[in-house]
Amino acid sequence: MLPVVRGIRDSGVTVLMIEHVMQAVMNLAETVFVLSEGRLIAQGTPAQIAGDALVIEAYLGRRAARAANA
Repeated sequence: MLPVVRGIRDSGVTVLMIEHVMQAVMNLAETVFVLSEGRLIAQGTPAQIAGDALVIEAYLGRRAARAANA
């Protein structure tokens, strides 16, 4: 499915993708919006999102967030 979505995106069509498989999101998206408990907690490029402490805490827990910032 990823090649199909990538082809659509590359043709100039905007794609709104709601996905829990982060590897797919990170490989396709130019901009990522992260929701936690119905609230927007982060917005940015895949690289920015991958290092965002709020995102890490929301999805992996406080211990992972502390380790990522150490």
